Amino acid sequence: AQVMRIALREVQLLKAVNHPNIIKLQCAFRTPSGRVCMAFEYGGKSAHQLRETRFPHGIPEQLLQRFAFQLVQALRYLHLQKIVHRDVKPANVLVDAAGVLRLCDFGFARHLPAADGYISGGADSNVDVPLTPYVITRWYRSPEVLLGMKYGTPTDIWSLGCTLAELAIGEPLVPGTSSLDQIGRITALLGPLPTHMTARVAHALKHGGAAAAPAGSTVAAAAAGNDTPLRRRLGARLVPELVDLVEACLRIDPRDRPTAEQLLSMPYF
Repeated sequence: AQVMRIALREVQLLKAVNHPNIIKLQCAFRTPSGRVCMAFEYGGKSAHQLRETRFPHGIPEQLLQRFAFQLVQALRYLHLQKIVHRDVKPANVLVDAAGVLRLCDFGFARHLPAADGYISGGADSNVDVPLTPYVITRWYRSPEVLLGMKYGTPTDIWSLGCTLAELAIGEPLVPGTSSLDQIGRITALLGPLPTHMTARVAHALKHGGAAAAPAGSTVAAAAAGNDTPLRRRLGARLVPELVDLVEACLRIDPRDRPTAEQLLSMPYF
């Protein structure tokens, strides 16, 4: 039943959007057994496949810039429509032979509430829908989602930063093994959590982060953080303008992240 709800929601959302950098739904129908089938335009290979098969050490700068621009355009459009994708990652970015990028997989996408533009976090928020892809998708989750806080379009900006960094360096930026370990890796890379977020680490513990956390991924480590080595990790491999863009996307406090519209005015583009 849950898979059916996700499929129907994806159909509804895709029928409502129209942008050259968002995959187009050609048709959808139910089989006699009740399953929902969707037919899409051909989008090519995923950026994840391209990275693994053709560019294991990172996608070349000129090509990556072209991809990044199109992906930000897609997010700008969605966010103006008050839609948050919630699953931006290399596997959900398709690129065809002409270099046209299309964002796909809208199964987790949501229309934002009109009231405040945020989705409530927590155990009842459907953030942690029990489906296999979320084992991997954790690597692209924003701190506010990991900590069960309210979230909105800035969570897509965070995932964008993780995605671009991965495509540039050829490996995931923060491959955590649990929610708590993910927070620990984020703070090790970017510095300590803001005060208003630190208290939420206990929430991550309560909702399953601790059981799967490896040695060293303690609440203390996650909350304390250290100096930010992001620039040291990226600076030698990426052009400064891309480092600036990724760093802006990966500001821990979602209120400090630029919008997709603001990203388009950064020097990288």
